Amino acid sequence: MILSLINQSVIQAALICALLLAWSGGLEAHEGQSERIERLDQRIIDQPTDPRLFLERAEMHRICRHWRSAERDYRRASELDPDLAVIDLAKATMWNDASMSAKALPLLTRYLDREPSDPRGYRELARTLRITGDLAAAAAAFTRTAELSESPAPELFAAWSDCLREAGRNAEALKVVENGIRKVGPAVSLEKRAIKLELALGLNDAALVRIDGMLALSSRKETLLLEKSHILADIGRTAEALIVVRKARGELNKQAEHRRLSGYGRQLSSQIETLETELIKEQTPENS
Repeated sequence: MILSLINQSVIQAALICALLLAWSGGLEAHEGQSERIERLDQRIIDQPTDPRLFLERAEMHRICRHWRSAERDYRRASELDPDLAVIDLAKATMWNDASMSAKALPLLTRYLDREPSDPRGYRELARTLRITGDLAAAAAAFTRTAELSESPAPELFAAWSDCLREAGRNAEALKVVENGIRKVGPAVSLEKRAIKLELALGLNDAALVRIDGMLALSSRKETLLLEKSHILADIGRTAEALIVVRKARGELNKQAEHRRLSGYGRQLSSQIETLETELIKEQTPENS
């Protein structure tokens, strides 16, 4: 009995590690993935009653979007160990990835009945509810995820705030982003969301202060300066916007030639030139 419980714990821990790697982008569907699957094929031939191997292969198939193969391996893992609750979480993730979220909901309900303190379950539930359009319930699931997470990632706060914004709850979304920044530090993804939300709420000065803070920490300032110039132009501060867009041009010109002549560098240069031209026109007497 004790040995059985130990084995289940080992299996569950191994799968959770695989899931965490997959969710964080550690398992990507590139050239090496098929080789990993082939190695697992051989290991399964040698150990056909090990549910952990079927779960690992199912995760590989999920990342590669081989839905039928993944579902078949999840089913076999469940047959080998019906008490392994995390299979429901893994399958729910697969159905969400496959844009079949209605199938994910009952699996997550069953999983959370068995593992009510697992933030991963609530995170996937929030994702499912957001996909299916139940934004209020999704926001509540995001809240529960954060409550249960010891070290929440920036991506959690980003998705949570996006959900609230989609529901028209911009003030709450901004609070979530600010809380995320306090907990995880000044992540660029969160700072940019905060700026957009502040602008949507009419907090223009706060957005400009925030972007100045980002500029102070950034070694590549041209993109941020262009964004600041757009903000100033949108709120009617044309003269300041023109000064800032010219600073963006100066920062871009400091970059190495291969960066300036790259596709992104050329696109940025074109955007700077377009905005600068528009701002100059706005300052001419006939437009004043």
